[in-house]
Amino acid sequence: ESFSVGATDINDVIADFSGRGPSAFGKNNPDVSAPGVDVNSSLPGGGYGVFSGTSMAAPHVAGTFALMLSAASDLIGDVDSATQSMAATAMDIIDMSCGGDADGDPNNVYGDGRIDAQAAVALVATGGTLVGTVSDAETGDPVSPARIAADNGVRTFSASGASDGTYKLFLPAGTYDVEASGFGYATGTAGGIEILTDETTTQDFSLVSLPRVTVSGTVMTAEAGIPVPGATVEALGVPVAPVTADGAGAYSMVLPIGTYSIKASNGGCIFAATDSVTLEEDTTHDFKLVSKIDGFGHGCTPSPQAWVDVSGKLNLKGDDRFATVRLPFDFPFYGESYRTMYVTTNGYMSFERPEFAQFFGDQIPTSNTPNNAIYPLWTDLVIDDASQVQWGTHRPDRRGPGAYVLEFTQLRVFGGTATVDLEVFLWNDGRIDTLYRNNTGNPGDGGNATIGIENANGSDAFLFSFLEKSLAENVGYRYLVVPTGFAAGVVTNGNDGLAVAGATVTASPSGNVATTGADGSYSIRLVPGDHSLKVAGKYYVGQSADIVIAVDATTQTDFVLEAAAATLSTDSISAVTDPEVATTATFDITNNGAVTLDWSLKERNRGATPPDLPDAPAVINGYTRTPAWGPAPWKPLTPTVSVQFDGPFEPIVSDPIGDAFGSVDVIAINGGADEAELGLELVFTGATPMNQTVGFVLLDTDQNAATGRSAIEFSGLETQDVGVEYFVDLFAAPQGVAYVVDAKNFELVAVVDVTTVGSTMSFAIPVDAIGGSRPMNLATVLGDFFQPTDWAPDEGHGSILPFSDAPWMSTDVTAGSLEPGESATVTVTLGGAGFSSADYVGDLAVVANDPRKPVQLIDV
Repeated sequence: ESFSVGATDINDVIADFSGRGPSAFGKNNPDVSAPGVDVNSSLPGGGYGVFSGTSMAAPHVAGTFALMLSAASDLIGDVDSATQSMAATAMDIIDMSCGGDADGDPNNVYGDGRIDAQAAVALVATGGTLVGTVSDAETGDPVSPARIAADNGVRTFSASGASDGTYKLFLPAGTYDVEASGFGYATGTAGGIEILTDETTTQDFSLVSLPRVTVSGTVMTAEAGIPVPGATVEALGVPVAPVTADGAGAYSMVLPIGTYSIKASNGGCIFAATDSVTLEEDTTHDFKLVSKIDGFGHGCTPSPQAWVDVSGKLNLKGDDRFATVRLPFDFPFYGESYRTMYVTTNGYMSFERPEFAQFFGDQIPTSNTPNNAIYPLWTDLVIDDASQVQWGTHRPDRRGPGAYVLEFTQLRVFGGTATVDLEVFLWNDGRIDTLYRNNTGNPGDGGNATIGIENANGSDAFLFSFLEKSLAENVGYRYLVVPTGFAAGVVTNGNDGLAVAGATVTASPSGNVATTGADGSYSIRLVPGDHSLKVAGKYYVGQSADIVIAVDATTQTDFVLEAAAATLSTDSISAVTDPEVATTATFDITNNGAVTLDWSLKERNRGATPPDLPDAPAVINGYTRTPAWGPAPWKPLTPTVSVQFDGPFEPIVSDPIGDAFGSVDVIAINGGADEAELGLELVFTGATPMNQTVGFVLLDTDQNAATGRSAIEFSGLETQDVGVEYFVDLFAAPQGVAYVVDAKNFELVAVVDVTTVGSTMSFAIPVDAIGGSRPMNLATVLGDFFQPTDWAPDEGHGSILPFSDAPWMSTDVTAGSLEPGESATVTVTLGGAGFSSADYVGDLAVVANDPRKPVQLIDV
C-alpha cells in the first residue's frame, strides 16, 4: 500500500475533496497531510498557475522526503525510518469524524497531521543507525522475516529485516528499548540502547524457537456433517503454507504454540469459517462450513469438467462491447428459458442486452444493471488482438446432456498487462461450469471481480465471491439446482391469535432470513440437514425451534409469540373547572397480555392549528437546483451525533406496495418527536435491497409549502406539497450514516447514525439542529444509487406533531410496570393556579411495549 497524503488549506483545515480513511487494508488513511488548496505551481512549458488537489499536496511530501534524505544519507533506501520520521514530526490535528486511533492521533482525516518539513529535517539530522543480525539461538540460522521495534518513550520506530537476518534502522539520537521478533520465536529484548548522531550502533539478537504442535481435524458441512474434501485450511497472517483437506475432509497443520486465526474454505461454493484457536499442545479443531444456496435453489460444487478446446470464432473485440449468440437449445435459467445470449468483454454473459452502466463488478443481487447474467469473472477487461473468444458444443455422451462452450483466452485487464483464461459451459439441463486456467493475481484470483449468477430483476443471486481472492490456479466450479427443502409456518400473537406481520425468522447456521407477510406466514429454502429457527418481532418475546430439513419436503413450524397487551379504561377525558382551580380525573391501565407491560406517559399540547398549505411552486426564493439524483453539495465537516429517539412512533405515511419503479419500495413511514429528538422509521418491502437504498427525506419545518425549496429540486414530485427547510441525505445510509442539511444554504447541520434491521431503516435527529421541536411536514424521495424509484407520499405530505409538556395537565405517575392481569390507576390533574378561562386541548399518550397498540392516545 502506498504512503497516502491528504490536502489542507492555508488554515490547516482539510479540503473537502481530500479522501478519508480507513483504507481497504484497515490502516489509517491518509498517512499525513500537506498543503493542497490554492497552491502556486509551475506549469509545463513555463509559467505558473494556482491549483488545488492532493496532486498539489503530494509534491510537498516528496520534497520533504528529498530534504530529509539530503540531511541524512543513511535514510536512503530505509523507507520505514523515513516515513516514520515524517509522521513523528507532523503537526497533530485531531479529528475523529471518520475514526482513527482512540486518542485521535493518527486519524482518518489528517493522518498523523500536517507535515512540518523543518521539524522532519531537524529530527533526522541528529540521527544515527541501528544495525544487527537476528538469528536462531540454537542453530545460528537467520530469522526471516524479523521485525525490529525501537521505542524511545515517545514513539516507536520499526523496520523489517532482510532474508539473511540483518536489519538496519535509522533513528533520531536518544535512548531506546529495542525488541526483535519473528514468527515462531520468543521476542528478544535489549534495553538502554544509545543512538548517537552520525554513528552506527550494533545490536544482535538470538531468538529462542517456540515449541511446535499439530492442529488437526475435519472440515464438514454445518447442516449435515458431510466432509468437504479439498477444503483449504490456513493460519492467517503467518508464513505457513495452507494445507488441503483429504477426501474425508481431514487436515493437519504444524504451528508454533500461540493463538491463531485459522480459516477453512472451499472457494466460493460454501461459506468460509475463521476460528480463533489457541495452541499449547497438539489440538483437534473441526470446522463446520455453511452451505450456500440462492432463493431459487442453486448451489455450487467443484466442477468435474475438464477444459475443452473449441474452434468457432466469436467476433468480439474491444472494451465495453458485446456479441450476440444464438444458443443451440433453450437454456433454463431462474425459471425461464433463453435462446439468445449476449457475451461481453467484461467477463460476463447476460440474457438481456447489456448497457455497460457499470463495467466494474457489483455485489449481487442488485437491481442495478446488468442482471439476468452469468458472471464467471465480472471486472473491467479488454479483448484485444492478442485475445481470443471461441465457441463450440460439447457432448461427452451421445445419450446425455450437451453444452454450449465459450472459451476466453488472454483477456487483458483494462489499463494493465495481466491476462486471464477462462471457459464457460452452458448445459442444456441448466448446469453451468466455469473453468479457470493458470491465472495469477489481478484479475485471475477474483480479488477485483464479481463471480456468480443472478436472476432477471436482481432480487436473487448466487454470489460466489465479491472482491475476494477466491480463485486458485486451474480450478473449476459448477452451478446447479441442488436438493433443498423448505421451512415454513405462521407466526401469531398469543394474546389475540392473529397473525404477526413483519416478524423476522432467521435460520441457523445459514443465516437465511424471511419476513412474515400480512398473514403471518414465512418460507425459507434450506439445504437438507439440521437447522435452528429463531423468530423475533418488536415487543414480542422471541422463540426458537430446532428442525430437520428433508429434500423436496416442507417442515411446518408455527410460532405463537407472547407479548404484553395494554387496555385503557377510556379514550377521552373531559372536565370543566373554574379559572385558577384544579380538577382531577382518573383512568386505568390493565395488562391483559402474557408478559410484563412497561408503560410511560407523554403529553401533547394541541392548542395550535397548523396553517393552510398552498400548492408548492416550482421555484422558491428565486433559486432552482436542477433535479439531480445523488448526494447534495454539502461539506462533510461535522462529527457524528449519536442520538436515539425512544418513541413513541406513530404512522406518518402509508404508501402502496408495488408502486415503485424498481426494487426499492417504501411502504410506510413512522415518526415521532419530543423536546430533544425527532425519530423516523422508513419501512420497505422485504424484497428491497437495503444495502442499496438511498435518497432524501424532505422536512418542511414551518408547515408552509410557499417557503423553503421545492421537492422537485430533490427529484421529488410536484404533488408533494412541502417547502423544504431541511433535508436528510441518505446516500450514505447503507454505510450507517445520514447527513442533515440546511436547504437554504446547504450547510451540514448534523451527521447521525442510521440503523437498518430487516427492511426497516431508522435514525434520529437532534431537533436543535433543525430549528427546535415543533410540528412539521415531510415527504420522501427514495431509490437506488442510479435513480429514484419511489415517492412517499405521492401526493401531499406526512406530518409529525411532537410530544411536549402541556403545562395545564399533569399526572401523579409518569411510568410503571404491570405483570399479567395487574392494573394501575392514573390520576390526571387539569388546570389550577395560573390558568385563566380558556379551552385547553391536548393528548395524553400511553406508550407501552404492546406490539398491537404501542401508542394509545387519550383525548384530553
